[in-house]
Amino acid sequence: MQHTIYYDFEDFINVIKHLDSDDILLTARQKLVQLEKGSVRSKKEGAGDLIQKIKYLVSWVRTGKRPSRLADHEFVKLKPVCQSLVAKKQMDSQIIKQFKLN
Repeated sequence: MQHTIYYDFEDFINVIKHLDSDDILLTARQKLVQLEKGSVRSKKEGAGDLIQKIKYLVSWVRTGKRPSRLADHEFVKLKPVCQSLVAKKQMDSQIIKQFKLN
C-alpha cells in the first residue's frame, strides 16, 4: 500500500490537529523520515520547506515557545493544534495568547 505524499503544511496540520501531544510528535517524526528519504524531485516540490516547518512544529509542541523563524502566516496554522492540546490539558491555556499577532 502506497502512502500519500503531501507537501502542504496546512494538510499536515489537518492530519494532526486532534491528536495528543505524544501522537503529534510521533506522526511528525514519521513524516520527517518519509520526507527526508524523498527524492531530489520531492525536495523541489516543497518537501524541504515542509521538513523545516514540521521541525518548528515539533519544537513548539515540546517547549511551548514560538519558533522565531516561523512566519506569522505559518504560525497561525498551529492554532487548531494549540486549542486541541489546551482542551486536553496537554498545553497551558496561556499559550493561546501567542496567536494574538500584531
